[in-house]
Amino acid sequence: MATPEAEGIHEPGQLMKDRSHDEAVAELFQADPFYAAELLAEVLRDGSADELAILERQLSVAFATREINPNS
Repeated sequence: MATPEAEGIHEPGQLMKDRSHDEAVAELFQADPFYAAELLAEVLRDGSADELAILERQLSVAFATREINPNS
C-alpha cells in the first residue's frame, strides 16, 4: 500500500509546494528524456500546431541551458 506522502496526502498544517503544470511536466521530462523525445516525435507526427507550441514551451522549461555570465 502506498504511503500518504506518495499519494499526495499531507498532515494537517503541511503545505504542498505550488508549482505550475509546465514545471511538473518539465520535471517529468528531466527524469525521463526518452519519454520527452517519444512524445515530441508523436506530436510532430500527429499533433496540432497548438499541441506542438505547448510541448515546445514545456521542453524549453525542462532542457533550457542557462547562459553563463562571464561577469559574475
